[in-house]
Amino acid sequence: MFLLCCKPDCWPDCSDWIIFSLGVIVSIGWALYLYSFRPKLEIGTPEISDLDNHSIVVPIKNINKKRNATRLKVEVSIIEGGKTYHLINDSDDFAFLPANKIRKFKAYKIGNYLHEILNLSYGDALNVLNLPNAKLRVRIHATDSFSGLGETFEKHFEACNKDYKKCGFKPLES
Repeated sequence: MFLLCCKPDCWPDCSDWIIFSLGVIVSIGWALYLYSFRPKLEIGTPEISDLDNHSIVVPIKNINKKRNATRLKVEVSIIEGGKTYHLINDSDDFAFLPANKIRKFKAYKIGNYLHEILNLSYGDALNVLNLPNAKLRVRIHATDSFSGLGETFEKHFEACNKDYKKCGFKPLES
């Protein structure tokens, strides 16, 4: 009954539906293609620096084969219980990491709040790593050099045999 009241020229033609469907498919395909332009980084296992036996060195690899990862912000912190001890890195806002390259970032000092307000030293914060439930968290914020889309990477580590200086670190299972 409804179809009898409607004029035939008010319904879209078949070609209009085809063009609309193609537009939807191309839009979704383009969005997925742009979404693939995100940085791809891999966090290596941290180690104690050979130079000073004091700093924590974190290797980070750009596993993307073609594009650079830009504006890398590396956060290294020690988490124990409900407390977080933030460490200061050698590069706060690193410009770019070329494709298929590795760069090692160093955490060499504790944050100002821990030092000035809580009167902790860097050694005190590192000794927390030997406690049973302590872990080292490495978090990276990076953007892609072409698209500007960002990504956050995070990995947790614990001290092997509860002595990070002698035995190093091992990744925690998620």
